[in-house]
Amino acid sequence: MILPAFGIVRGDVVSAVGAGGKTTLVYRIAAEAQASGLRVLVTTTTHMGTLGEEVTGPVLIDDGSPGTLVALGEALAEGGRANASYSV
Repeated sequence: MILPAFGIVRGDVVSAVGAGGKTTLVYRIAAEAQASGLRVLVTTTTHMGTLGEEVTGPVLIDDGSPGTLVALGEALAEGGRANASYSV
């Protein structure tokens, strides 16, 4: 169990930095958090490895429209996880 090993609890914001393994670590933490009943949002400031939606949850691209926030709320309420990015 990664959550207790890192002391991650409800309400925490977790970041990952380094030269390799971030995508795998982030999605393992996200899956474990979701399995324990937490809602999870994964986002990035740069490129992350590509994984299927069965791992990431719905992938939402913020295009500046109000519908993006609605879709994010629905995804979190329905499945407990989502991956958000924004277009520049």
